[in-house]
Amino acid sequence: MSATDSFVRKASRYSRYSGAICFELPLLGPSGRPPRDLVEQLLASDLEWLWISETRPPGPNHRAEVAARALTHLTNSTAQSLIADLSERDQDGYGRFVALFGVRKIAERLESGWLQDELRRLAAEEDGDLQLVVVQIGDAPNDYVHVRRDPSGDAARMLEQWDLGEAGPFEEKKYRALRAATLENLFGLNTAAT
Repeated sequence: MSATDSFVRKASRYSRYSGAICFELPLLGPSGRPPRDLVEQLLASDLEWLWISETRPPGPNHRAEVAARALTHLTNSTAQSLIADLSERDQDGYGRFVALFGVRKIAERLESGWLQDELRRLAAEEDGDLQLVVVQIGDAPNDYVHVRRDPSGDAARMLEQWDLGEAGPFEEKKYRALRAATLENLFGLNTAAT
């Protein structure tokens, strides 16, 4: 069994009739890909990447470099900050909440509401410039990759690199079983997707 085979066996696919679907697997955390390798993959892709992150309230033995990071564009000059956010762990081994957003193109000006609109379009309509949302919840052993039901182009190539192509194998589950990890719940979206 190759490293890729053991990686794929841990993946679940949460599907629904309309709206974005989700894959659950160890992608970002200690059981996933090394943060530096993942960031290099993101930079080499044809998508533009943005991220946000925040830490849990620090305990007595934990001091976060940045409590909350606002929406940041991933570039060669910001890559080390993303690596640090993905690598950070508290005394209990929990990581930061990190959300990565893969977009076809970044709006000239990231106006207030732009990300919420793009998230809503992806979740409900599977439309817009936002192609992928990758979330590390922090205290969860797995991560979540939200994507259109039928991804194409750059998003499909990214999924292939993460061994999440159409062929699987995946443990199939209903999207609502994600509970708090749905796009709608993670980002406070009000959509009619089912």
